[in-house]
Amino acid sequence: MSEVTTLKNGINLYNKDAFYKLQEAGNILKGIRDELVENATEGNTTNALNELAESLIIKNNCDTLFKGFGNYPYTTCLSNNEQIVHGIPTDDPLKIGDVLTIDIGLKYKGYCADSARTVIIGDNPPEDDILLLETAKKGFEAGLEKAYPGNTTGDIGFAIHKQVIFPQKIPEDWRSGYKFKIFVQFSGHGIGLELHEPPTIPNFGSLGKGLELLEGMCFCIEPVVLYAESEVCMQEIDGITRFTTHDLKPSAQYENQVYLSSNGPIVLT
Repeated sequence: MSEVTTLKNGINLYNKDAFYKLQEAGNILKGIRDELVENATEGNTTNALNELAESLIIKNNCDTLFKGFGNYPYTTCLSNNEQIVHGIPTDDPLKIGDVLTIDIGLKYKGYCADSARTVIIGDNPPEDDILLLETAKKGFEAGLEKAYPGNTTGDIGFAIHKQVIFPQKIPEDWRSGYKFKIFVQFSGHGIGLELHEPPTIPNFGSLGKGLELLEGMCFCIEPVVLYAESEVCMQEIDGITRFTTHDLKPSAQYENQVYLSSNGPIVLT
């Protein structure tokens, strides 16, 4: 029996044997991601972090996943400060107060894993930046709570968006009074045999809308959170689409890969 069933809409459902392999890949990635977080320190460079990531992936008998995906030539996406996603490694030393997103993927025994964390370099960071990171994590957790068979992708997106915009309660004037917002150009995605598979997992949406969640799905939930006043600038450089904030304020991403069992979500990373 095949480990993967592909539906007519292109969604892959992964059986128990596939789940164990996805879990292996996720465990390896988690260890590497956490080591990169530990090494994101003042004076280190994102080029050094990228080289460390590649060496650890090879050491664990895995293949790089981002390198060679489209036109992207690096093992990691390392987005610093005003860079939102798709930041590339450089030789610029990290400084106290920098806000760095570490996004990394790998493939192990034919199965993919993908995860991201945002960190602040140094001690005693600004309270607003701490809250920014916490909001991204809480957005992920809110989406995860809706990742059950029978719910929809819109249920996940609605929960994420509501948590980020209105963490306490919706004010009477709902268009004002919020501190953060979702980076709406970005979304989560199915993953398994390939880095990007259907379905799209939006970071905003409507209850009951979108695709129904099914047992055996594997996908990434990954809210990216901006300050409310930040506008997004997009630029194409060397075939890579870069996104930055116009006011140079940082953003935060919190991404985990999730497998959908009959009892609900299992976080793999």
